[in-house]
Amino acid sequence: MNWTNYCIMTKHLRLITSLVFLLASGVNAQVNTEKFRSDEGKTGFSLRAELNFTIMSGNTDFIFLGSDTRLDYSRKSGFTFLIFNGGFGSNNGKRFFSETLAHLRNVETIHEMIQIEAFGQYDTNKERLLLERMIGGAGPRFRLYRTDSFQFILGTSLFYETELYDLS
Repeated sequence: MNWTNYCIMTKHLRLITSLVFLLASGVNAQVNTEKFRSDEGKTGFSLRAELNFTIMSGNTDFIFLGSDTRLDYSRKSGFTFLIFNGGFGSNNGKRFFSETLAHLRNVETIHEMIQIEAFGQYDTNKERLLLERMIGGAGPRFRLYRTDSFQFILGTSLFYETELYDLS
């Protein structure tokens, strides 16, 4: 390999590495709600809720409250779901954990292979110094492949996001 080819290859490698780090830096700021999707199917409401409550007392007083809740409404033309996750923890009266996530999403089927979705989200997280995040958006979803046990859906959305951090 001659010197010119080496310089060009090194320049491209630096550019690709910089792009990967630049694009990946925003990934931690997003909350993945895809893990909350449930299978479409039966018509009607369903509710799944987990509540956690822990109190320990002794040399230190420890309290933890938490919730992991999902409400679904399915119908022939689509589905809607609401997620609420959150928790609060204190140790000797001092808060050490505080996080909330509320996510509302509606998906309407236009065609067997095309859906439109709209969503909104509210998020706080004391560990990340996030006082408040609000997101609202919408976009299409395309069912590219489906079997009885698997489906591949590609979706893209435009959204507006605003965040407020405690930088003091």
